[in-house]
Amino acid sequence: MTAKTGSRQFSPWLIILGVVGCSGMLITVLCNTAGIFLAPVMEDSGWSRTQASLYITIFAWVAAVLQPLVGKLLSKYTPRPIMTAVVVVFCGSYIWSASFTRLWQWNLFGVIYGVTSAFFMYLAGPLLINAWFKKRMGLALSLGGVVTGVFGFFVNPWIQGMIDAGGWRTARLYSGLATMIICVVLTVLFVRDSPEKLGMKPYGADDPEDRSKDHEQDVQATQTGLLFRQARKTLSFYLILVFAFITVVVPSLIQQLSSYAGSVPIGAIAGAFALSILSIIGLPRGPLAGFFFDIVGSRIGNFVCCLLCALGMMLILAGNGASAVLFYIGTACFGFSFVPLTMGLPMLVRDVFGSRDYSNIYSWVTTVVLVAGGVAPLIYAQIFDRTGSYTACLMLALILSLVQALFIPVIALSGGRAAKMTDAAKS
Repeated sequence: MTAKTGSRQFSPWLIILGVVGCSGMLITVLCNTAGIFLAPVMEDSGWSRTQASLYITIFAWVAAVLQPLVGKLLSKYTPRPIMTAVVVVFCGSYIWSASFTRLWQWNLFGVIYGVTSAFFMYLAGPLLINAWFKKRMGLALSLGGVVTGVFGFFVNPWIQGMIDAGGWRTARLYSGLATMIICVVLTVLFVRDSPEKLGMKPYGADDPEDRSKDHEQDVQATQTGLLFRQARKTLSFYLILVFAFITVVVPSLIQQLSSYAGSVPIGAIAGAFALSILSIIGLPRGPLAGFFFDIVGSRIGNFVCCLLCALGMMLILAGNGASAVLFYIGTACFGFSFVPLTMGLPMLVRDVFGSRDYSNIYSWVTTVVLVAGGVAPLIYAQIFDRTGSYTACLMLALILSLVQALFIPVIALSGGRAAKMTDAAKS
């Protein structure tokens, strides 16, 4: 399906390449590889790990504070020039970091990183996909993840190879430069304003019917969507904020799984293999989950993923560190905890509040996501320090997954009342 304006034609599916350029590749190539640089930078500078990684904490908190403002900017102004500037500034500062010799320079980079990532980290992709897709939003979100996932498979060894051959400064210089060129091209070519502003229609806007009951409710929500000032008066808004916090805390357990395996009889090798399992199932999981979400809707899709994650925790705990098979199967089930964060959460927000003021509402959700990203590692660290075991961490993830599942019908019920409130306000 394509949308037309005059003699020109633009396929909504091309917006996915724009999302890859202005968001996905920046995260995959430059952000997710930050850990690779910590050891060589520490060795070169003599700093502690806390000093060398402080800029990561700075970026998270700066980005969290700016999310509501960024949501307003992206909803008010044309996204292509904004996101092009964001790509250039972030990649330029990343390239500049290849020359850093002082700690204050890294911390200043953390501020720039925070300001720019407030646009590209969690907001740009869902906002653009939401604008261009009334149907198949789940598939569209997942396809962007597949593209960046393939890149991610090759990026780590590529960057590590450059570090080994020429040092960390050479690696940052060339990876930053290559990413800037690719991302600028994709952003300029494929990022577009909302289809309505271009005289077009989103994908699925012309479809007369849909067999999904949840989709019918989605359509109703997009027609009667709430403004932020209305949404914040509803219970569902605050429940979704809590839901968003949990969607970060639970997947963050991945950082503890290999350590858990090393502390029990199955051993550290099993932990490393489990992480490989997560990487392998990550690519097909995205499109399959997107297809599933588009059929059954965001509420059922999120509910199933939360239950699968809880099942995974139960299997790992049942194995008691002695059964590698249960650990592997449990880890595979745990992998579905990433789906609510990357796909389920943006779809649930649109399902409940509609598209009318999506950017402003979702920006508050991403604020919580960023805050949770900084808090989650501390939560697990405190649990281990106090108990001396990773079992309590697994129990926490199990309980939180079940809480998430229980939240979903309450959010749906409250969301229905919110929609009625909007109808009453319009009439």
